[in-house]
Amino acid sequence: MDSIISELEEYLERNTFELILDHYNTSLKDNLSPSAVVYCIKNFVDAEMDCWADGTRGLGRMTEYFPRLGGYFRKGMQRFSAEETKNLYEKLFFLILRSYLITMLLIKNKEGATGISNEDATLLYKKWIPKIYSFSLDTLNAGTEELIMDITANSVNDIFNFIKKNDLHKNPLNDEKSLLIVQGYMIAGIALAFVKQSRN
Repeated sequence: MDSIISELEEYLERNTFELILDHYNTSLKDNLSPSAVVYCIKNFVDAEMDCWADGTRGLGRMTEYFPRLGGYFRKGMQRFSAEETKNLYEKLFFLILRSYLITMLLIKNKEGATGISNEDATLLYKKWIPKIYSFSLDTLNAGTEELIMDITANSVNDIFNFIKKNDLHKNPLNDEKSLLIVQGYMIAGIALAFVKQSRN
């Protein structure tokens, strides 16, 4: 798993930000906090991929409405090869990352506020987790929400199709639940951006 994280960090540092900065103000780069974001998403995805722990609840949940991916698809994921596990891990990571990045580009930071710094990775993680499944998309205006959903649609569909292709469904007829779980990770990225920008 360490090699996966190393690859993700390299991608994040060398590619994602450079592509963004080709089109946006360079002052945005420092505020994106790549190291802190990698730390947060890595730890969250590690927990979500756990298909051995009991139950289906996961980090940040008060209920099982958004079950933990590894808990809900336990039997199927326990049969995964190392390559399949790596594949799904990367898909989840980059869905959350993409959602975070586009939200950071779209939301306006309060004047003079820098939010949580790159050095405060553990603080950011601690504040983010409780917000993930209590975050309401109503916080966004309609245009922003639609744009985020459009940009993340390919990633959401990619994971959803991966679930179907690998026959992970508990109930093949219950596509809505599987899609709901995947969309929860898109929301996680949005929530991370809002927490990152907040001093509270």
